[in-house]
Amino acid sequence: RHGYVDTSVERIAAEANLTKGAVYYHFGSTEGLFEAVLRDVQRDLVARIEARADQSAAPFDGVRAGCEVFLELATADDPDSHARGRDGGSRGSGCSSTALV
Repeated sequence: RHGYVDTSVERIAAEANLTKGAVYYHFGSTEGLFEAVLRDVQRDLVARIEARADQSAAPFDGVRAGCEVFLELATADDPDSHARGRDGGSRGSGCSSTALV
C-alpha cells in the first residue's frame, strides 16, 4: 500500500500487532522482511505454475498453462492476488506482510 521506501518497521509492527523488536528479531531489517516476503511470493508463484502445468497432458500445453498463470499474476490489478486463487480464497502461506509493503 505504501511502497517499500515509505514503509517503516514501526508501521509494519503496528499493523501486524507486533513490537518493533519482534520484527527486527525475526527479519533483522526491512530488507530482511522484504526478502522473506519475496521468497514467500516466489514459492507461491512456482506452486501455482506447477499445479496448473500438471493438469496438462502434453508438455507444451503444460508450459503454456504455466506461462498463463505467470501472466495472470504479473498483470493483476490487485497486488495481493498472488495469495488468492481464481475463486478468491486464500492460497498463500498466510504471510500478510505483502499488504504492508
